[in-house]
Amino acid sequence: MTQQPTTGPHADSHSRQPGGARRRPGRSPIRQRQLIPRPVAEVFPFFESAHNLEDITPGWLDFRILEAPERRLVAGDLLEYRLRLFGIPLRWKTRILRLNPGRGFVDEQIHGPYKSWIHTHRFESGGDGATLMEDRVDYRLPFGVLGRLAGSAVAIQLRAVFSYRFRRVAELYPPKSRTSTVRSPERGDVAG
Repeated sequence: MTQQPTTGPHADSHSRQPGGARRRPGRSPIRQRQLIPRPVAEVFPFFESAHNLEDITPGWLDFRILEAPERRLVAGDLLEYRLRLFGIPLRWKTRILRLNPGRGFVDEQIHGPYKSWIHTHRFESGGDGATLMEDRVDYRLPFGVLGRLAGSAVAIQLRAVFSYRFRRVAELYPPKSRTSTVRSPERGDVAG
């Protein structure tokens, strides 16, 4: 199954997390799944190199990596970026909390535009030599009530960022033969 990003501000107030727990007020999830017609062993190394992030981020964010290791990521690595959100130049610093080679990793914002941001990247076999990649981001906006008022605009922008990423990954990993196809994005229910 391939899913275009969904974000939390459009979920009803009874959204639940996996296992049935209620979503904490002010937290917004993003969830995207993508079937990539290549094996995990070929796909995962691209995502564990921080310098490839620029290639899957839309140009209108003016995203640049300022500091990142030249090697593959490991738990504890710090990454620093520069970008523009709504035209405002910002710096963003994240830490790789956990990394399980070939399976996924988790990064957390240390400093940046969000009150909190935790991005979980998961990779698993999608069958027939394909990879099922899943991104889940749980974020909170700063500024209390003002942040909540801006929530819809932020959700729209994040959907655009993840939609671009989806298309760019599909371009980087096209089907190997004419009989294979990349499934078009489908809207899914908001997880959270």
